Amino acid sequence: MRQVWHIFKKDFRYLRYEVSVVALSAAAFAILHFLHPRAGLLSDALLYEVCLLLGIVMLMGRLLLAEPISGDRQFWVTRPYRWKSLLAEKLLFILMFVNVPMLLAQFFIVTGDGFPLHSNLAGLLWSQVLLTFLWLPFVAFSTLSAAKPYQVIVFAIMLLFGFGMTEGNGPLSGFGWLPGFLMSTIVFVTGAVVLYVQYRKRRVVLSRFLAIAGLFTVFVLLGALPLPLFYAVQSRFSKQPELGSSIHMTLGHGSSEAFRLKSDRPRVLLEISGSMQGIPVESEIHADAFVISLHSPDGGSEELECFNSKPRRTSAADPTISFGCFSNSVFFNRERDQPLSIHGSFYFTLFGDAQSRTIPLTGQTVDAGGGLRCSVETVVNGRLVQCNSPFRWPDRLIYANLGQTTDVNFTLPVSYSPFPANLHIEPFETRLASGDLPDVTIIAEEPLVHLRRDFELRDVHLTWTK
Repeated sequence: MRQVWHIFKKDFRYLRYEVSVVALSAAAFAILHFLHPRAGLLSDALLYEVCLLLGIVMLMGRLLLAEPISGDRQFWVTRPYRWKSLLAEKLLFILMFVNVPMLLAQFFIVTGDGFPLHSNLAGLLWSQVLLTFLWLPFVAFSTLSAAKPYQVIVFAIMLLFGFGMTEGNGPLSGFGWLPGFLMSTIVFVTGAVVLYVQYRKRRVVLSRFLAIAGLFTVFVLLGALPLPLFYAVQSRFSKQPELGSSIHMTLGHGSSEAFRLKSDRPRVLLEISGSMQGIPVESEIHADAFVISLHSPDGGSEELECFNSKPRRTSAADPTISFGCFSNSVFFNRERDQPLSIHGSFYFTLFGDAQSRTIPLTGQTVDAGGGLRCSVETVVNGRLVQCNSPFRWPDRLIYANLGQTTDVNFTLPVSYSPFPANLHIEPFETRLASGDLPDVTIIAEEPLVHLRRDFELRDVHLTWTK
């Protein structure tokens, strides 16, 4: 520990200006939220996030280059420092002057907005774990070369990841948290192994091979792992799996009515309509994914890219559902005069156990239940409602009753991640909506069961519509 402390003091003296920049940027980022309640929506907040990221990357880059790995005449090799002491000091330095400022900034922002610490402590700590998942591979890959062009490339990659931290749910939507978590874990483990090999053996060629192998594994697995596997894992989190036994799907009133072609250039749009039967009362369905393939009698097949063309609340009172699927027009122009077989799978989640709370027109932020705090203000065209959720948006369907014919859905896209935080510098997920009611009712529904329904239709003749 004496040598670790010696190196720590040396690095602090050497990097005191960079440490000050990170600390001041984190403090300014926190102060901005107190000066502007909607700081997360302002360009100033993004500017402070960029400054904070720049300071963090500069600090870590200069910290690593103080004792480069490549070569055999460095001071730390000839001195020598013990590799365990050096590695421990680098990790400790980053934890103290990167994680701690971030932790304190997020702590003051969240508690200052009225969120209780005890219910958000897990999210606060998990956000630091995710931050470590980000910076440790950067630290490891930065040791693979002392060349400045390489450092610039790693620097740019770090910035891209950093900007991704500021953007909503992104790839974490729906079942997407599973491949996202898998990718992050593989990259983190690869970085940890590279870091160990570099400081223990200083074998740069082997470390480069390990880094390339780890990244290659990420791309191969993400391309090879099918959606049914993600669904099988996600279904383990179902709270009331017995509710799904009565639900089934019907595509239109007949095969010719369920599928219609709308355009043939440059791509074909296949409209698919259906209905859900057996939905429990006071529950609704949220579409997660729709997978479909067409098969012709001569053995040809086509996989279609689908989306929910008319997002709406699918419930027992209104069980209709619509999808649009795109594909290249070559297959349809070749096979449209033949009867086709259609295979498909519909992945969806049943939500229920609704809770509601009315938010008065006071302009003050109040507890809206479900981990949300919301406020309603008067604007030019009516009322503006803003809801904040610390560290991540709840894995629920959140609606706001604002006087329109249908409720405004705050949630799309929804994430079913079981973890209490996403990878963001900004500690709040924010949603906005507007309406004309004097107050707003927030409705939250919990996910009860994740379901999959498969179907197969034969001798289907597709019809063209304008």
